[in-house]
Amino acid sequence: MLFKDIVGQQEIKDRLIKSVTDERISHAQMFLGEPGSGTIPLAIAYAQYLNCENRGEHDSCGVCHSCHKMQKLMHPDVHFTYPINKTSEVDDKIVLSDMFLDYWRSIVGEMTYFDEQDWYSHIELGNKQGIISVHEADNIIKKLSFKSFEGEYKILIMWLPERMNLNASNSLLKLVEEPPAKTIFLLVAQEEGKVLKTILSRTQIIRIPRIRYNDLVESLEKRYPSSSFPVSSIARLSSGSMVEARRLLELDEEGNDFFNYVVTMLRLCYQSNVIGLLEWSEEVATLGRDRIKRLLTYAERVIREAFMLNLQMEKVSYLPLDPAQQNFYNNFKPFIRPGNIEEAFMLLNGAIHHINANGNPKIVLSDMALKMVKLIKP
Repeated sequence: MLFKDIVGQQEIKDRLIKSVTDERISHAQMFLGEPGSGTIPLAIAYAQYLNCENRGEHDSCGVCHSCHKMQKLMHPDVHFTYPINKTSEVDDKIVLSDMFLDYWRSIVGEMTYFDEQDWYSHIELGNKQGIISVHEADNIIKKLSFKSFEGEYKILIMWLPERMNLNASNSLLKLVEEPPAKTIFLLVAQEEGKVLKTILSRTQIIRIPRIRYNDLVESLEKRYPSSSFPVSSIARLSSGSMVEARRLLELDEEGNDFFNYVVTMLRLCYQSNVIGLLEWSEEVATLGRDRIKRLLTYAERVIREAFMLNLQMEKVSYLPLDPAQQNFYNNFKPFIRPGNIEEAFMLLNGAIHHINANGNPKIVLSDMALKMVKLIKP
């Protein structure tokens, strides 16, 4: 991965390159930032630059033997660790990151910007929590004890060190503090408070800010030239996160179907049509868990937009271009008020949580919809 392919973050790129040219490379660095800010691609691009055989002033050469291997995430001296658990495909007694390497290569290649939810969905983890276990830590120690095969540096990129359990963290403490020569730890974290303090104190923290608005707009215009919604609105709503921008665009692709489902539910709530809501819940329950979660997320957006319009804050709303949808928002906005907006979001968030926890979709949806009746009143 090249620095030039990463959205924005020019100051961080310059800082990383300068650390190499000045030969002031910390052996343990933590890229700390929100999902979608670019922490993962920055760490991978930095690793590629470190082992590039013909480094440029501003980027890796992209054509040398080392760069070719890094672009495929197949460099023998660059190792990856990430939270995992047993799945239907990988059900060994002891599971290690190496068993999921093909999944890792595919998600980095296809998405580049992703978060924990994307990863768990990608490896079909279900409702399990990903962890970095003591067995993983032992495997890391074993890998880094070998000499470099061909690169100048041995590098470990660990995504989400906050998912290490206590035994794993303690096993790695000495190695992180005093690694072998030319060995570099790049930890990619998003929750500083959840990283073990003894690990945190041994790293140089590089704080990655959210992507600047103009950089995000420019990137979205190139990536999604045929978007039916203004990318400027998407960039503003995503608050500097490529992950959120992608999800908003994915919702727009399903927008017509989702809009019809949400409008139907809200109209049935307005009518206090219990039978209709139960039938609606039964139909939506057949969509599958992933689509149901996206639908509920879309419903949150509908509620938010109506609330912004109710407060006469059109400048921070995200209205669709379709006249029929605009007409719906104008008619619906009086029903979302300061007195019910919070509870409406709590209902939708609760439903998403229960769907994630393998709750029965029909029961979860009908419970949410019937409670929403009390909120959507003339």
